Amino acid sequence: MVTTYQAGFAQDWKEIKTPPTRRDILLTYERGEVLDPLDDPAFWQGMTHGQSAKATVEPGEGPEAGQQALRVAYEFTGADRLEYVDIGGKVPLAEGTEAIGIRMKGGKDPLPARIRVVDAGGETHQFDLGALVRDQWTLGFAPLTGGGYWGGDGNGKLDPPFSLASILFDRLGGGFTSKGELTIAELATYRKVPGVLEPHGIRVFVPSDRSLLVYEPGEAVQLAVQADAPELTARLVDPFGRTLQQIRAALKAGEPTPLSLTPDGPGAYDLQLRTVRQEDKPTAPWADFRFAVLPPLQPTPEDRAFAVCTHFGQRWPLSVMPLIARAGIRVYRDEISWGACEPEKGTLAIPDWCRQYIEEGTKHSLEPLIIADYSNRNYDDGGFPVSSEARAGFARYAGTLAGELQPHLKYIEVWNEWCGGCGMGKPGPAEGYAPLFREAAQAIRAANPDATVIGIGGEWDGKPFPQMMADGAGAAMDAFSIHPYHYPSLAGPWLRDHLQTASAQAAAAAGKPLPLWITEVGWPTQMDARGSSFLHQARCLVRMMVVALTSGAKLIVWYDFKDDGLDLTYNENNFGIVHHQDYLLAPKPAYVAYAHLIERLRGRKLADQQVTPEGLWQTTYSGDEDSVTILFAAAQGRHVPFRLPAGARVEDMFGQPIAAEGQLDVTWDPAFVLERGQ
Repeated sequence: MVTTYQAGFAQDWKEIKTPPTRRDILLTYERGEVLDPLDDPAFWQGMTHGQSAKATVEPGEGPEAGQQALRVAYEFTGADRLEYVDIGGKVPLAEGTEAIGIRMKGGKDPLPARIRVVDAGGETHQFDLGALVRDQWTLGFAPLTGGGYWGGDGNGKLDPPFSLASILFDRLGGGFTSKGELTIAELATYRKVPGVLEPHGIRVFVPSDRSLLVYEPGEAVQLAVQADAPELTARLVDPFGRTLQQIRAALKAGEPTPLSLTPDGPGAYDLQLRTVRQEDKPTAPWADFRFAVLPPLQPTPEDRAFAVCTHFGQRWPLSVMPLIARAGIRVYRDEISWGACEPEKGTLAIPDWCRQYIEEGTKHSLEPLIIADYSNRNYDDGGFPVSSEARAGFARYAGTLAGELQPHLKYIEVWNEWCGGCGMGKPGPAEGYAPLFREAAQAIRAANPDATVIGIGGEWDGKPFPQMMADGAGAAMDAFSIHPYHYPSLAGPWLRDHLQTASAQAAAAAGKPLPLWITEVGWPTQMDARGSSFLHQARCLVRMMVVALTSGAKLIVWYDFKDDGLDLTYNENNFGIVHHQDYLLAPKPAYVAYAHLIERLRGRKLADQQVTPEGLWQTTYSGDEDSVTILFAAAQGRHVPFRLPAGARVEDMFGQPIAAEGQLDVTWDPAFVLERGQ
């Protein structure tokens, strides 16, 4: 219930910033000119070149009755290179074009869609349209800002005149094979709607001693609001957008007005503070007070499979630590770089601030997984450490981490994305990794024989494994790690196949079975075509965890725990399952979904996992006295009936009860079926 306090209530308040209100990006644009109806297969052709998938273009049916479109039949062969459907056709764009939209309908594969624009300088610019949805028409939408670019004059600017050169549909990941169809219709320009996303002017306060926006069931959530208005509407909303309660709150003039609410049980909540009589206007400003309600949950050793990436090595505030533990997450992956430990050649010392975050994590029962990473300006001109001197220096540094951070540090990952070039600005030579790993692993084990040493450092696929595990390096690994990013696509069959293939490739290269660790994977929530809604991020977190755990992954690290910045349109600023510290680390729904998953799997072991011909993923974990079955449909838009056992309870991914008797309609959103033992 949401209520206002009676007169005489006393509280010391502190003002907080609420996270910016998210809008469907389409609400901020309106359609302009239709540039091409996309109905002429003689003009739009499937291109053939060194990176193209097979594609043929034929007449098709559009989203409206009688509307013509283009039907594209495609085939991905799993080629060992880039592979994408490339539909070519040149359409001039007027200077000042702000965004492009294309109507598109998917088949069985949720392929990411993109456009390429070539400018006056010969430079190619690529922009994301979003992903196809099975059997549904959606609007693929791309603002012509940001994006990747290459070739031509290389200035990174969209220099007029410019033209749309092609429409692309990318593979879901390395080794992807599939035959299918998709349909496209109506290429149009879009322009920004003036006046959208204006500041809401609503001030929000919490008790001065409140440090986290996570509450226990039954605990009153206290806040206060202030605005230049006589009253506001307070609307309590769940992650599915359902209004749970709504009241009008009369406001005191010039001072905070206290509010109190006690939600019905665990969950992720958004208290939307809206202007009266504009409550349902999509573009009207409002303030979002986001919070979570969770039962007491602290990490235990059996929760070791569940981890998050952090950046305490880049000076995250230590106030983040208790929020990680509050979700039951056991392991955090961070770094203590070689450059920070050896700023002067031959002088090794772990910085005090790095020791502090390790010790702070231990206070909260958290275990660090530390990356030994990146170059040192004192060796090999600051490049990849491939010379014998640089490898020896790196090994001394890795051994220092392992020895001096005992007993806290048990897991060390040697480098991060070597072939991907993360932190270096260019790819590393695959053949240079094996000798570095061998020397580093030897030094780590000499300093701490009980350390777990993880190799590979998170590549995307298995192509470089033979070189990176050569000459005994693979045999010296305790585990190998990969980073199977595929956002915004739905976690499901492709991820399972990818993980199983990677495990087989690693075993073949190492000459022995190796445990699989996923040390980065995530779905960012930036406001662009590749960003996920808060609900989709939570949905994919739970689905990904279930798929990964049942495909052999021993540890899974969500990237990352907290938003790293404030730019809502930049993916690297929006990977977190909680908001930036400027917003008091307000939890996103994915934070609650992660905690709920950990709680439900605690004390239970995998008993059964199957995927039915109808596309129902059904995974059962059993304990001594009960079991939980996690259900979800393979694809968006699919509904699969599931007969419920007698006496079973059903919860959504946030722990809220689902009313169902006899049969459950399973969708792409995970549902949890709980049964007591007989």
